[in-house]
Amino acid sequence: MNKMIINSIVWMLSIGFIYTQHTSYILCEGNFSGANASLWIVEEDGNLTQGQNNPVGDTGQSITVDGNQLYIINNGSNSIEVYEISEDGTLIHFQSIDTNYSGPREMVVLNGIGYITEWTTETIAVLDLETLQFFEPISVTGMPEDIITDGTYLYTSIIQNSDWSAGNKILKIDPTLNEIVDRFTVGDGPGQMLIHHNFIFVTNVYYDGYWNTYSGASKISLETGDVISNDYGLSLSFNADLVIINDYVYRMWNGGVVRLDHFLNMVDGSQIGDYTDVYSAGVFNNKLYLGLSDYSAPDDVIVLDFNGNELETYEVGAIPGSFAFYEAQVNIENKLVILDYELMSAYPNPFNLKTTIRYQLPTPSSVLLTIYNIDGQSVEQLVQSNNKFEAGSYEVLWDATNYPSGFYFVNLQTADLVLTQKLILLK
Repeated sequence: MNKMIINSIVWMLSIGFIYTQHTSYILCEGNFSGANASLWIVEEDGNLTQGQNNPVGDTGQSITVDGNQLYIINNGSNSIEVYEISEDGTLIHFQSIDTNYSGPREMVVLNGIGYITEWTTETIAVLDLETLQFFEPISVTGMPEDIITDGTYLYTSIIQNSDWSAGNKILKIDPTLNEIVDRFTVGDGPGQMLIHHNFIFVTNVYYDGYWNTYSGASKISLETGDVISNDYGLSLSFNADLVIINDYVYRMWNGGVVRLDHFLNMVDGSQIGDYTDVYSAGVFNNKLYLGLSDYSAPDDVIVLDFNGNELETYEVGAIPGSFAFYEAQVNIENKLVILDYELMSAYPNPFNLKTTIRYQLPTPSSVLLTIYNIDGQSVEQLVQSNNKFEAGSYEVLWDATNYPSGFYFVNLQTADLVLTQKLILLK
């Protein structure tokens, strides 16, 4: 199949508008070895629903949204769960990828490639997100925790050394070479990271020989490479997550989040939220999400405005540990008169075994309607006519019983143009 898609302009008389669709996703870790990680969805209207395919695995470590794809990293069951996000934010489970007991943790996407930190193998896995095939991994020394990108380079935190002692390095990786090109020494136990105003902010948590908990924070200048570190000492009041609120960096502390100043000190009077057992934090659409956990289901997620006013409380699964968010522009139109060719949305799509493909012709036209697989190979000819069809609307049923699950494309070709639409077959 020719990969270049020629889309016709559909001329019409219409009244319409565009609005932004917001959807929030909550991943609950579940209990270690309990295989009860769960996914929850907060829809545009604020309603909470359970995600498809719950439970999603053992120890849901992290969640990532890239375009209209959502990825869940399961640390305990060593898998990556891939979902397709529909226009309204709902999810269709597409594929489960086995990471072969690699101990996956966090994921970032750059130029169509997913980079996943892995403890057991002490590597950064490299996943082609189009084919869902792994490339050669990037070796690191120690256990990589978080991974972020500035759009050119990757940065990963080495939270522990190979002997399980506290690490203290942030590694800079060139993804074109798959090589480490710089190392920054920060406070012990670097975990979560965030880039803001050309600085990398890092939270630190580490332990002594008696498993007492110590906390700190670090900051790396992306311009000079200079590092500032602030060790807060022995404390149970800190957690790892970082968020941006009103263009300032906040970190989790004492039942909420607190703003950090230039030297990573806590700003008096800046705390937002005051709850017991706060485990995680995220920010989206001018709202602060706090995951509360006593390590057994049900747990709660509290949604606040930036003044600390409580907006919503959601009851979810055990240990709400990470958040991801989806934002899409939705075009609402009241079509009155269509004056050109149109390949309308197949229904259902995604589908199981059968879907109806609909198209519209404004004038008498020859029609070629073909199904292609993801490799561009023609797999079925649905309509082939040298004689002209009359102007009007048409429907064709595609029975995909004999085809494997995956992405397909329906191609409508007339004498004047080609229109293409993606189909998702799930069995």
